[in-house]
Amino acid sequence: PLRSLAEHDHLDLEKFDACLRSVTASERVAADLRDGQNAGINGTPATIIRNNKTGRSIPLIGAVPPEDLKAAVRSLQDK
Repeated sequence: PLRSLAEHDHLDLEKFDACLRSVTASERVAADLRDGQNAGINGTPATIIRNNKTGRSIPLIGAVPPEDLKAAVRSLQDK
């Protein structure tokens, strides 16, 4: 299925296949998966709202409405 999507989008199939076989790419995907799981993410789509000053963050799972995004930002703002 992935290769047919790559073909449909006219990607360089040699590079695409090499990427799929790449240990480096596989390790990056595994690291991203672990990071998401550690942040409480268990599906897609997901968004993490983070206050860089305090380090606090809120994971939002699923396609959330704009009001939920705004509420998350407000709750993380410095008081």
